[in-house]
Amino acid sequence: MTLKVKLFTALALGTVAISGLAPVVGHAEEVSTGQTQADFTIHKNTHALTLDQAPNMSFESLALTDILSEETETQLIASTRSRATQAEAVNNTLKITDTHPDDKKPNWTLKAAMSNFKTNKTQELSTSGISLGKLTGDGPDITPGTTIGLGTEGTVLSYDGSGDNPANRTLKLGSDTKLHLLRNSHLDHDTTDATAEITWTLGTDISTTLK
Repeated sequence: MTLKVKLFTALALGTVAISGLAPVVGHAEEVSTGQTQADFTIHKNTHALTLDQAPNMSFESLALTDILSEETETQLIASTRSRATQAEAVNNTLKITDTHPDDKKPNWTLKAAMSNFKTNKTQELSTSGISLGKLTGDGPDITPGTTIGLGTEGTVLSYDGSGDNPANRTLKLGSDTKLHLLRNSHLDHDTTDATAEITWTLGTDISTTLK
């Protein structure tokens, strides 16, 4: 950045009358121009709000005859993996990290949506979503949003600047988390498993998506 400074001196014009002499007129000094410089440095913001871990969810096995004939549900078991931004951990952990100072922590919302379940026979299952149980960990239990819906983002956790901040805590999904299936009478009788993807989105001024 360059700051231009104009330096000038002005002599007021005037007329002086002296008896017997012609008037004498003053002349202004020439204007002079010079430059100085102003500058500053810019550093990167070292504070961040990040979604570090989100769980894969493994549910208890269901009988094919039940899935074919009626609506059913199954409970969460220990997740086999949890995908992280830097590495993969073997747990069912949900973790958000906020390194902003206490007086500058941003508001944020964590949302999640799921895709259709597809079987090993590439057939889709009808589901009404995953209802989340309490999140437990180092601090008070947290009651998250009720359901991760099909193709629709639902709020799982949020922070509005007041109350308990779920960030910077290690939170685990409880076994009271359930997958709800509608009747799926169309499934092939050789169906053995089904998989869906869950997309987690942390939204604030800075957005992070983990899938």
